[in-house]
Amino acid sequence: MDEGVASIMKALRDIGQSDNTLVIFTSDNGYSWGSHRWKPKQCPYEECIRVPMIMRYPDLVVGAPRTDDRIVLNIDFAPTIADLAGVVPDTLINGTSLVPLLANRATGWRTDFLDEHWNGEIPDNGLVKSKVNGATWKYVEYTTTGERELYDLDADPYELTNRWNDPACNSEANCSAAKAALPPRLHQLQSQ
Repeated sequence: MDEGVASIMKALRDIGQSDNTLVIFTSDNGYSWGSHRWKPKQCPYEECIRVPMIMRYPDLVVGAPRTDDRIVLNIDFAPTIADLAGVVPDTLINGTSLVPLLANRATGWRTDFLDEHWNGEIPDNGLVKSKVNGATWKYVEYTTTGERELYDLDADPYELTNRWNDPACNSEANCSAAKAALPPRLHQLQSQ
């Protein structure tokens, strides 16, 4: 992989286009390989939904290379490419151009997202990740079983403690706020 990327970057330098080319390095989401007792890649956990992504576009570099923890989705690639090409799509497309993030001038950005995995005609599960009172929470609903899961990703990044049925959650301000806010937000996103 390293040799392939190096070869592409060398070819761009050789033709004088390395500073004029948007390079996006990403991959598909990963298999769970038994994490959380799941084997497929359609699981709602971080191992299955996160993908690596590196973007390089020297015309927009502001300062040193950096890591940005804001939520970026694969539906953002097409709007980004269209924006950099100066093209306005004639139909509505999902996603948001990443140019403001690349240029380090984004003032507002998405704070949550919907992820659904479908099995036939209905989603098996839907999840929403969002900030509630400054903490990052994830809520999952399984359509097929009615099971629900709630995780404080800051305190429990490996999603080992489901807080949904935890009685202590109701007496903790952040947990009870997440429990109240995320199910309606999931349903709102699913209806859009």
